[in-house]
Amino acid sequence: EQKQFVRDILESGRQLLNLINDIVDLSKVDAGRMELNAEDFELAVVFDEVQTIIQGMAVRKGLSLAFRQEPPNTWVRGDRVKLLQILYNLLSNAVKFTPKGGSIRVEAVRRHSDVCFRVIDTGVGIPADSLELIFEEFRQVDARLSREYGGTGLGLALTRKLVALHGGTLTVESEVDKGSVFTFTIPHVLPIDNPEPAT
Repeated sequence: EQKQFVRDILESGRQLLNLINDIVDLSKVDAGRMELNAEDFELAVVFDEVQTIIQGMAVRKGLSLAFRQEPPNTWVRGDRVKLLQILYNLLSNAVKFTPKGGSIRVEAVRRHSDVCFRVIDTGVGIPADSLELIFEEFRQVDARLSREYGGTGLGLALTRKLVALHGGTLTVESEVDKGSVFTFTIPHVLPIDNPEPAT
């Protein structure tokens, strides 16, 4: 019984820390103080990192998790840590809202001007009239689901801003009880690569 209490306290502490970190990050972005540490890196490195973090959560729910990139040895220019955070936020949501036995896959395709990422799940889905609301800060579409699954309502708001910081876009397509597809892009040329001339 004491172990369970300690686990509950630990989990509550982690949720509070995540909330504080998300608020700090959102404040930095809004104040223009969030910087990109741009570098060129192999996408496989980030995929391996995020899979290591998410795999345990997926296994506990009996979810299949797959990663695919096209071409196989894709390189990305961006902030590696922030890309990891973007993928983690989207994947942890996918795990949270996908019933046992479902599947999640991540696809990345290098195109002419960007790398296009898709996080696809077979989860509970999002009503059509709520697809934009989920990106609002502190917004949770369904109070019943928020009680069941937890969360702060900040993850997707922050994720969209981190994508925008790279000069990319984040969109979602979803159908209730059939799953969701979150699509985001990371341009090959970042905003910091072409700074605006001083006036």
